[in-house]
Amino acid sequence: MVKAWWAATAITSAGYIVFDKMMNTLLKRPMRFFDTIEIGTIMNRYSNDMIILDTFVPRYGQIFLETYFLVGSTFAVLIFVSPFHIVILFVLILSLYRHIRIYMTVAIEIKRMTRAALGPMSSACSEILIGI
Repeated sequence: MVKAWWAATAITSAGYIVFDKMMNTLLKRPMRFFDTIEIGTIMNRYSNDMIILDTFVPRYGQIFLETYFLVGSTFAVLIFVSPFHIVILFVLILSLYRHIRIYMTVAIEIKRMTRAALGPMSSACSEILIGI
């Protein structure tokens, strides 16, 4: 019951927030942007983003919450049973944070290089639409 309520409220508020941010970003563009980009392209981008938000966010949000509470309860039991594991957990969490930062920078660069390899025009259009 709580999971369904959370999913409904989170998805609804996330949809409003994303749509408002997308609309504000679009309306702040100069007029030459609308001269070069067709309205159909903009509408396709908006509809794809909203479809992704409506389909993938609930699924991955549920998976995230289940994993978060499973790992959190495991850590709580481990700390309760043997308190000296707090130091080990702290080191592991710092190591994980460091590796995530490295992974994200590499993943962003790989995505940018992949787009650039597809072609300069395709890369320019995708970067304009994404806002990079």
